[in-house]
Amino acid sequence: GIGLMPGRRLETLPESIPTTMVRYVLAYGTAVLVLRIVIPMSWLRLFATDYLVSFLLLTGLVLSIQRRESLHVSPTAIFKAIGAAGFVIVILGLVTGSHALHIALSNGRWWRFPCIAAAGFPLFAFDELTIRRIHPRWKSAGMALVTRALLWAFLMLGVLLLNREDAFLVLIAHLMVFFWIALWFAAGIAHRHTQEPLAAALFAALVQGWAFAAWFVTT
Repeated sequence: GIGLMPGRRLETLPESIPTTMVRYVLAYGTAVLVLRIVIPMSWLRLFATDYLVSFLLLTGLVLSIQRRESLHVSPTAIFKAIGAAGFVIVILGLVTGSHALHIALSNGRWWRFPCIAAAGFPLFAFDELTIRRIHPRWKSAGMALVTRALLWAFLMLGVLLLNREDAFLVLIAHLMVFFWIALWFAAGIAHRHTQEPLAAALFAALVQGWAFAAWFVTT
């Protein structure tokens, strides 16, 4: 798959690491507080995962408000992102991973897939627009790891203190962190190939949307 998407150097932009970190902390904190009042994606009816998907959506929206940037994405980049996501889902998921995990979408899950993908897109877009552009690359990767660790910490804070009915997430959140880290590096391949951050974000959102729709139990 990597061989099918040869990459080039990414454009780097000056980003203040402390400022970026504060943005993520504010977004995570805001999401935790809002979810104490309302869980916007509860209509998905995924056991305990409604909270997780809502957390990602609210975090992404708060981050997007903090950064307004005029962007476009070419149709070619969109098709490449969809193709890359399809490759991961089919080859790594249905062909390989299906021996150990349930990865196919059955009835009642197909409509959840695009909804979950759309909910995750704003956060992935901010990641690609901000963290991915930090130079050198080891700092960018370090920021990705730290922000995922913070995501886990705030998620645990929310479900253990404010939304205990969703405490099931405590059992799987650490596994989700590994999934997000792997997805970060995979999205980097798509970003370097297409040179468009929104295409990479679309790739990540589609893969996550399919995985969540397949893995989590409906209620």
